[in-house]
Amino acid sequence: MKFFTHALIGALAGVSFAEQMIDLKQETKVYKSHFGALVEESTWDDITRKVITFPSEKFMKDYAQQAEHLNFMTELIKKRKSSNEIVEPSYNCST
Repeated sequence: MKFFTHALIGALAGVSFAEQMIDLKQETKVYKSHFGALVEESTWDDITRKVITFPSEKFMKDYAQQAEHLNFMTELIKKRKSSNEIVEPSYNCST
C-alpha cells in the first residue's frame, strides 16, 4: 500500500510538471535586428524569452547588410531633422 501511495504521488507530481511545461506561448515574434542577428521573442503571462542567433558571416564582411543599415539610419536621421518637435541642444564651452 505504501508503494502505491508513493507511486500515485509521483505520478501526480509528474502530471503537474508536464502541465507547466505544456504552457502555451501567448505571442512569438521573429525578426532580424539591424546588425543581422535573428531574434525570436516568446512572451507568456509572466516572462519574456529572447533567443538571439548571430549570423555566420561577420558584420564587417557583409556589405549588403552594412548598406541596409546605412539606408535605415539615413532615413531615421532625415525623419528626425524634418520633425520640429525635437530640438537639438547647442553645446558650447560654458555648459
